[in-house]
Amino acid sequence: MKLIKFLDNKDIEEIKLNYDLNYLKVVKYESYDLIVIFIKEKSSNKLKENWQKTCSVLSESIEDELLIDNFIRWNVYILYTLEEEVSNELKYKIENNTFFARKIIEDRYKLDLTDENIQKLIEKHITFNDIRLIKTSQVNDKYSSDSKVYSELKDLHDINANKIDEILNLLEEGVK
Repeated sequence: MKLIKFLDNKDIEEIKLNYDLNYLKVVKYESYDLIVIFIKEKSSNKLKENWQKTCSVLSESIEDELLIDNFIRWNVYILYTLEEEVSNELKYKIENNTFFARKIIEDRYKLDLTDENIQKLIEKHITFNDIRLIKTSQVNDKYSSDSKVYSELKDLHDINANKIDEILNLLEEGVK
């Protein structure tokens, strides 16, 4: 993961101050062409009060040339973290809003937003690299049956239309 800042520190500090945010970081996750904006809110009330405003100011602040590529334009995320629980109603309202970016809320999040934790959040909510497939037991490919159809087909590896007609005729004769 490569973290790149698109807003200078002055802009970030101004946004944090204006909207009373604990944390704000804009990163580009290059291996997936994603722009992810991390915001740590102080409370669910602050989130409710500010999410539309911060979304709007961020949409204006992110440089247009970064969003020229349609793929990147549709892969902008705002990931809100806060320590307390957020109501399902507020989560639904924010996460289903389509203006500017896809929005994700990680509530009850008590960790610092280090580069490692940022990567884990991206993997959990966006790239799903944290999903591990468990190897299941091997399927037994051996099958046998006492049916006439099976006895005619069991040793055939290359079946063509003529062979199928021939087998069907043999089976029909056996039924008569």
